[in-house]
Amino acid sequence: MISGSRATAHPNGAHTMSLHRFSHPVHVFVGLGFPHPVTSVQEAVEVLDEWAGIRSPIYEAAAALCRSALADKRDIEAACATFEAYARAHGIQAPDPIEVAVAGAADAWMTAYDGRSESFADDDRIEAKGNPGKPEF
Repeated sequence: MISGSRATAHPNGAHTMSLHRFSHPVHVFVGLGFPHPVTSVQEAVEVLDEWAGIRSPIYEAAAALCRSALADKRDIEAACATFEAYARAHGIQAPDPIEVAVAGAADAWMTAYDGRSESFADDDRIEAKGNPGKPEF
């Protein structure tokens, strides 16, 4: 089960969050196809450990690089890129919800703008015919 980021015990009893964060989340489908943002090396290792599919060369590379990044905190972005390639190759990469929302808003805006442009074109055609009810400036 994907549990999210892990907290580690600090000597004074407080909990600190992992420093193995990706620069951007990798969205993957988990369980029954629910999108889940993988934001750290630890979460990537959890996803890889729970993988029941074929352990392909890209799987092996992602697993090795993520475990290496856990050990020495280097190559975190290389681990992220390899994990993202693994997710894409195995068909579990989910679209980024922010990108989907922005694309949807852009489409809605363009549709509204196109409709407005057609309205302005209609006004130009009316003016070209000479609309007696419209004053000239």
